[in-house]
Amino acid sequence: MGKTLPGVRAVRDVIKAHGGNISEMARNMEWGDKTGVTRQTIYNWIDHYALRGEVTAARTSMRMVSQDVVFARLMSEDEDKAFDAARFVLLHLKDDGELLGLSPETLRILAEMGISASDAFLQFEAMMKEFAAVGTPAPRPHPLTPSP
Repeated sequence: MGKTLPGVRAVRDVIKAHGGNISEMARNMEWGDKTGVTRQTIYNWIDHYALRGEVTAARTSMRMVSQDVVFARLMSEDEDKAFDAARFVLLHLKDDGELLGLSPETLRILAEMGISASDAFLQFEAMMKEFAAVGTPAPRPHPLTPSP
């Protein structure tokens, strides 16, 4: 006879602990006398307990925490931290602007101007460095121009 299902609380706990990452959940799930199950098993348990919404919520929460860390580092006076954060954004930002929290209206305007979210970020970063170099306390109007 097969093992019984883990309790809903155990599945919820592993979802939260691993930010909704199915592979990590499967690798680290303690069940019975072993650690680790297949990803399909995790999906089966999620479906059995109707927890897909909790997986989505955990992923959203993880994304929000990550965004906070990236933004804090971008605004850091430590140039190495700011560079690492900027590099992360440029490597992982989808051109839908999601990571930067750009509204659909802003994305539409950028598209009409022929500017990608990544290009807008690069220009924003250059503008902020410019402000920092001259000690400008508040941003002044700065036109965005498409990259060649």
